[in-house]
Amino acid sequence: EAQRARATNEVLTKTLASATGLSAPSGFSQYPSGGGKAQNFEDLGIASDQDIVYNASTPVLYEYALKYEKGTVITDTGAMAAFSGLKTGRSPKDKRCVVEPSSKDDIWWGPVNFEQKEEEFMLNRERAIDYLNCQPRLFVVDAFA
Repeated sequence: EAQRARATNEVLTKTLASATGLSAPSGFSQYPSGGGKAQNFEDLGIASDQDIVYNASTPVLYEYALKYEKGTVITDTGAMAAFSGLKTGRSPKDKRCVVEPSSKDDIWWGPVNFEQKEEEFMLNRERAIDYLNCQPRLFVVDAFA
């Protein structure tokens, strides 16, 4: 099932690129090694000893939340209730886009989409990978929208 989801995602990505004419900046790779497709999470910079919960079912996610998330409970209707922290929701004014020739004229620049240099993106990407590697576990879902 995971293989089918990845194949579907690959087809959708190619279809979107074909329909929009947008592609990654030349020479850009989403993988630290600079190579093509990720074969495992290490290819993405995730530590090999990282605890990864992959495509977990709802009951498994409930179990993790009840075991590891302080204050999580199951309500009398069966819904899970959890404390989400002080910062919730999205941050619409925190959206950054790398400026590159093939898409710069197709992005609505302004109060929502801010320009970002590729070097800044790569720095932020490394910070995100470091953050993920410091977490006790990662939850991964093969999904697309």
